[in-house]
Amino acid sequence: MKRTYPLLFIFLLTCVIAAGCLSTDSNTQYAPQEESFSFGNKMVEPAADEVWYDSDDRSFNVADSGEATGSSITRKVITTSDVSLEVKDAPEAIDSIGAIASEYDGYVSSSSVYDTYYGDSESMSGYISIRVPAAEHDTVLGRI
Repeated sequence: MKRTYPLLFIFLLTCVIAAGCLSTDSNTQYAPQEESFSFGNKMVEPAADEVWYDSDDRSFNVADSGEATGSSITRKVITTSDVSLEVKDAPEAIDSIGAIASEYDGYVSSSSVYDTYYGDSESMSGYISIRVPAAEHDTVLGRI
């Protein structure tokens, strides 16, 4: 009798899992959207068709078409470089690279130093990820 309960439990669990996996009807039916929403006793009207966004350095208009039009949009250019170096002192090299980034209005976004083992030898490894302005990318890369 004691052996029957665990077997019955396993059988029921298998049936439930199989029934869940075999279900072909996904929950894709949604309630229809209304034009306004009710909060308490007040009705909230939908937003206007045209919205203006303003800030200190950019402004643009989103019209009915969904396209952004405006006077200025600040763009950021992203350039990525991957450099592998072999150095005598990993923590000192990471500090040095962080100082170089700071000189050019950049910063360290992440860094790590760790011990690595290969056979009987032990060495220290690390990585550093820095962010610098795109205009200074080549200069910083040359300094590293």
